[in-house]
Amino acid sequence: MGVPLRIIEKTPTAGLWPGQTDESELGVSYEMADQILTMLVDEKRKISEVKSKFPPEIVDKLAARISGSEHKRMPPKCVEI
Repeated sequence: MGVPLRIIEKTPTAGLWPGQTDESELGVSYEMADQILTMLVDEKRKISEVKSKFPPEIVDKLAARISGSEHKRMPPKCVEI
């Protein structure tokens, strides 16, 4: 697609202040977050099972974020006539 390498390799950030990165704000690497979220959301595994494979405090933090944004994964409400 011709995307410059500097764009592909750039550290993800919202850029709100110097030195800010998405991973530092989240408190976990994208690689670990992806593995945890795959187990919790896609594979619908129990939190206790995921905690046995990853640091429990990280799993709790991500699970709380999932719960807090559940409304974003729901279809819009419709008026029934």
